[in-house]
Amino acid sequence: MRHEPTNSRTRSFAPALLLALAAACLCTTVSCESSRHARPNRLSAGLEDDSQLRQREALDIATRAYEETDPNTSIELYREALAIYRDLYPAWNNLGTLLMQERRYLEAAEAFNAAAGLSPTDARPVYNIGLLYDRSGYLEDAQTYYTRALLRDENYLPALRGLIRADSILHEGDKETLQFIKRALRLEQDDRWREWLQLRKIRIQNLIDQDENER
Repeated sequence: MRHEPTNSRTRSFAPALLLALAAACLCTTVSCESSRHARPNRLSAGLEDDSQLRQREALDIATRAYEETDPNTSIELYREALAIYRDLYPAWNNLGTLLMQERRYLEAAEAFNAAAGLSPTDARPVYNIGLLYDRSGYLEDAQTYYTRALLRDENYLPALRGLIRADSILHEGDKETLQFIKRALRLEQDDRWREWLQLRKIRIQNLIDQDENER
């Protein structure tokens, strides 16, 4: 019996992305409230300085967490970073990934939800929530979150794989699934996944043709 490939966990955010995010946050903090007629406000400036310092400190700790090889130590470092600055969304996503690996699913879901809320256009944390449901055996819930991830990024390949695989296990498939498969095939580089997707494409197309012929 041929088995479908297994979805791997989403890639963690690299330190370079953490740095870019922090730089963007810092620029926004400094510039978004500027005004030609605004008077200097020492209290506001002090709060901005404090926020920037906390961002930098949290970033340093999150980078150490990313480079740490022991998962428990890495988890504690991410929690320390987020206690200092809670809006560092890549740290939430990475924390969730580590907790998921440790099968601490409820804590992982909380972390992924925090990341998704802080970054409303990023498909990764929403996909990861789907993966949590998938690994827990709740495929219909997994389908929901894979679909939500694709609403954020229609070409996010792990979510396409996950949704098509869930449809296959649940013996579901229609014209929409067929479109997902075609999109995935345009993106897929892994030979095992390409072979499996081609087989699913043929099977679903045959089912659609059979259904139309019977009408």
